Amino acid sequence: MSEHAPVRRWREAFRPSPAWLLVTGLLLTHQLVQRALGINVPFLDSYLDPVLSVPVLVGLAAAERRWLLGATCAGFGWPEVAGMTLGIAVIGEFVFPWLDPVQQVYDPWDFVAYGVGCVITVGWMHYR
Repeated sequence: MSEHAPVRRWREAFRPSPAWLLVTGLLLTHQLVQRALGINVPFLDSYLDPVLSVPVLVGLAAAERRWLLGATCAGFGWPEVAGMTLGIAVIGEFVFPWLDPVQQVYDPWDFVAYGVGCVITVGWMHYR
């Protein structure tokens, strides 16, 4: 096996769907507009990132799974996506505010946003 085989296998495993590219582009664009340009839309600034973080992170996890388990891996079912969503929500709402209480705050409505991200991931992104 050549020394570049893991890189080639990663490229084969990471085949982003148009839906994943769309949500990732939207997330990155929002970060650019909010952080670099200083344009703030309070509702979007509060809830867009939790909604979009779920499909982006689950998409990366699916690529990692294909890389580690092979291209024939079936992906994730809704219970796995729901579990990952819960983990992302706990990290985003409890761990980050604990680590950086000045810039990160707990917002119970973010759990609704994470749930919307889970529904988008299961229903539209098809990580099954």
